[in-house]
Amino acid sequence: MENFETINPHWNLVDPLTIQQAAALMAGFDPNAVIFNADIAAWFENETGLTTSAGIRWVQTTFVALTNAINARKLKARLRYDAEPRYEASRDNLHERGYWGGEDVLEIKDFPDDESYVITKKPNWNTSTVTLDDVRAWLDSMNSKPAFFFPTDTAKNTTDYMYKKHPRYSAKLAAAVKVWQAMEDESLLRAKPIIEAMEGWLETNYQRLGLVWKDKINKTAIQECAKIANWKTDGGATKTPE
Repeated sequence: MENFETINPHWNLVDPLTIQQAAALMAGFDPNAVIFNADIAAWFENETGLTTSAGIRWVQTTFVALTNAINARKLKARLRYDAEPRYEASRDNLHERGYWGGEDVLEIKDFPDDESYVITKKPNWNTSTVTLDDVRAWLDSMNSKPAFFFPTDTAKNTTDYMYKKHPRYSAKLAAAVKVWQAMEDESLLRAKPIIEAMEGWLETNYQRLGLVWKDKINKTAIQECAKIANWKTDGGATKTPE
């Protein structure tokens, strides 16, 4: 069974995902390498001698987590159901024919061409889908961050609130942190009030920080960021270091 390191990177382009695909990626496996049917998995192990049970267990756990969240309406999903023709006209024969138990039938659809279909009550999890953004938001609410959905920016060692692809990323929050860090350079503070020094730095870097409004510098955002980052609320210019 493959692990996260061998997941095809093109899965990042698949949006939405089926529930089974999302479950595999949450568990750290490439969906193409996962067997979701336990009977088929047992046959595979018996025929090939290769063990898949560890991966199957993890994928079953994440699959249950996803389907339970969807059923509880904690995770948005587009549900799809199976439908098969009902070959006999009498609906009373449905149980006798062992078509599906009554509790498994969502509804019976009659069409103008006299064709009838029985629709299953349970969603088809292999065709029902969830979007990447909705899965990330739900995982974040559960304080769970699987590597596929929350990749680490190893080059910059980025924390959650500084990661631009995070579902709750805020440009103002990131800018406030960055301008606070920039003030380590004492030359920026030389004989200037802290607020003035920070606003000057933000104005110089506003484009890369995303402090724009209608493609122009966002002065209000710059002022807000400087106020948040200000550690000296009693005012006054910063003393020149000796």
